[in-house]
Amino acid sequence: MPDDQPSFGEANNAPPSFYSRIPSGAVMDLEITDKEMRVFAVLCSYANNQGFAYPNQKTLWKKAGCHVDTVRKAIKKLKKKKYIQVVSKYRSHPKWRHVMGNVYRVVYDQRLTQDDLVDAMDREDPPAIEEKDIPEQPVKGEVAVSNQSSEERARDVKVIKEVAKWWAMRCGERLGQFKIIDLRANEQAEAVLKVMTVDQVKEKGEQYLTECRQLRRPAPDHLGFMLRDLPVSLD
Repeated sequence: MPDDQPSFGEANNAPPSFYSRIPSGAVMDLEITDKEMRVFAVLCSYANNQGFAYPNQKTLWKKAGCHVDTVRKAIKKLKKKKYIQVVSKYRSHPKWRHVMGNVYRVVYDQRLTQDDLVDAMDREDPPAIEEKDIPEQPVKGEVAVSNQSSEERARDVKVIKEVAKWWAMRCGERLGQFKIIDLRANEQAEAVLKVMTVDQVKEKGEQYLTECRQLRRPAPDHLGFMLRDLPVSLD
């Protein structure tokens, strides 16, 4: 795996992901026009492993190169044909309190319920952080006080990146799954390493990958899943 981390997102003038995973039923559906399929492909490129995505309509018509009316018609038809579902509208679902627009589910498997998918997502990603829980950041121009020296911090960052990379590589070696070492992966590796040693992380990671192989399920994209099993402090 290359050391250079891929860039994603609007801020990097890059797509949101490596690829779009589109339901085969929609691809074979001749009632879906080329423009509608392009809108759907853009929507799918924002979907996570469980199929949840929340790009706004402006993003869809800009990225698909379509008129906003085409996007609306496409969304309406895809909903009618049950290729997508709206699972949250303006913070209506507790899982997406931080999303002001619609949250869509791309339906890859009709047998799976929304609750099943949300549970799977919770195992991979901790719940979104509420604004009130975010610690105050230094004002621009101020320097945050830290007890660590620059050398210590550099060593910590190196270990964090190495652990995040280890997880991605082991997912590929044991399950054949490609994982991206992005900012989220490094952040979750850092959070886990605050409460576990590197050896503990690797031991638990190997056990979890064995379980994934036995149950034929995909591994989480990053190490954040380890945080949900930690005991709650009573201090």
